[in-house]
Amino acid sequence: MDANKYLYRRQFILGSRNMDNLENWRHEKVDHNYYLTVHPDLQISKASWNENFIIMLGYILDPLNTSFDNNQIVDSLIKEARKADEIFEKIGRMCGRFIMIIKMNNDFRIFNDTTGMRQIFYYMDNLNHLWCASQPSIIADHLKLSADREIYNDLFRLSFFSKTTEYWYPGNSTIFKDIYHLTPNHYIDLHNHQIVRYWPKRTLPFIPFDKCLKKSRFLLENLLEAACNRFHIAMGLSAGYDSRIVLAASKKVRNKIFYFTHTSEDSDSKMEDVSIPAELLPNLGLQHHIIKIPNKMECHFEILFRKNVATARTCKGLNTYGLFKHFRNDENEVVLASGNISEIAKRNARRLPRVPNFLINGFILSSVADMQGSRFANKKFKEWYTSIKDILQYGLNVFDLFYWEQRMANWAAMTFSEMDIAFENFSPFNCRELVENMIGLPLKYRSQPDYIFHTELIRTMWPETLQMAINPAKNSLQKTINYFIFKYRLYDFLKYIYIISIRRFRI
Repeated sequence: MDANKYLYRRQFILGSRNMDNLENWRHEKVDHNYYLTVHPDLQISKASWNENFIIMLGYILDPLNTSFDNNQIVDSLIKEARKADEIFEKIGRMCGRFIMIIKMNNDFRIFNDTTGMRQIFYYMDNLNHLWCASQPSIIADHLKLSADREIYNDLFRLSFFSKTTEYWYPGNSTIFKDIYHLTPNHYIDLHNHQIVRYWPKRTLPFIPFDKCLKKSRFLLENLLEAACNRFHIAMGLSAGYDSRIVLAASKKVRNKIFYFTHTSEDSDSKMEDVSIPAELLPNLGLQHHIIKIPNKMECHFEILFRKNVATARTCKGLNTYGLFKHFRNDENEVVLASGNISEIAKRNARRLPRVPNFLINGFILSSVADMQGSRFANKKFKEWYTSIKDILQYGLNVFDLFYWEQRMANWAAMTFSEMDIAFENFSPFNCRELVENMIGLPLKYRSQPDYIFHTELIRTMWPETLQMAINPAKNSLQKTINYFIFKYRLYDFLKYIYIISIRRFRI
């Protein structure tokens, strides 16, 4: 593999000087204090108006203007906004995976997309210079920083880190002591180096069920249309709700999409995640492709994969490598579409139980995240919960925000970053208006066992996609138990009792 192309692919670093040792990367002087160094495969869009400017890395899609490219969207933003805060309002309906650097009047900020799928990590050096980058490893490599063994040992002695392939880091942490992760809904003030929360600023408006359904449908369908106008889309499907929603939203552009399911070489083709889309798609007049994922990565690919993302997860590398092998000879590079991020508005067994806020602490949050027993996780989650207490007045559910700013922003964003070596990723759910609409609904519409809103959303977009079951229970007993627990609202009580029962592991 060409290391110049795939090392730190689609990454960037912003700092007090250009990184001239990165061969063929693009260099951009932002102002007299900041220089931007960008990998050739990460798009840059720029627009200016008088003394104001926007520099965007990545891509953005507008559901009202589905034919617009990045430059048209960024140009309209800089011309229409009169102050920096207006940028947040204007991109609320938009979707993408981007970093924006904006300078408007006296404001100078860097921030990312709704759920932080294009990540920002930051570090303050000994000269009080701020560095921002797409991964902590790129900052560490170029500033000669080492991983913090105390943090690493505290986390990786947990079974969640040592025995699973879905781990993620708590709070704003990384394995480098002084390199931090920017939490979504925040920006960095590039003048004074402060981290500022910009959302929410008000109580979320109540939206009736039917209106939420109509608006969500409009956003999903139009954002998929915009994506198909811009990219060659390959959509991954399983038996779950999230992928069924994006499948239903793709009805108008279905002839432009490559639909597939990936599975390991050893997996049974009768597994629901394979067999259900394999039967459903032909019934809809669409072709279904099965992509086999190998049990081992090619050596050079794995070296670059692990260098690009600190403590990259092996299973994500295998998935990425398998898809890379399948698509590598295609004339046009594909963008992978998924239903990730939809989970923010779904209430299921992974969620924080509804308990009075005064009972929530770092240990409770660590337990929900399967990180109980870690002093470091307890500390980081306590810091996060302390930081949100003032905004709970706006009526937000703590478990929605926890899933948004912690699990999605760390677990899912890490997945997207791991795949950058081979693919760009797209989720139509990475849209603030869409997320706000869904979490504004009462819990009864977005909870197990029925997921009323999600089911009706699928039905209103493409009812024929419901002809096959969604996440069918493996046995009738399991289905009955799950139905009983959630239907009669026993989940919160049982989950909290479970968490308290493992308090003996608290350290």
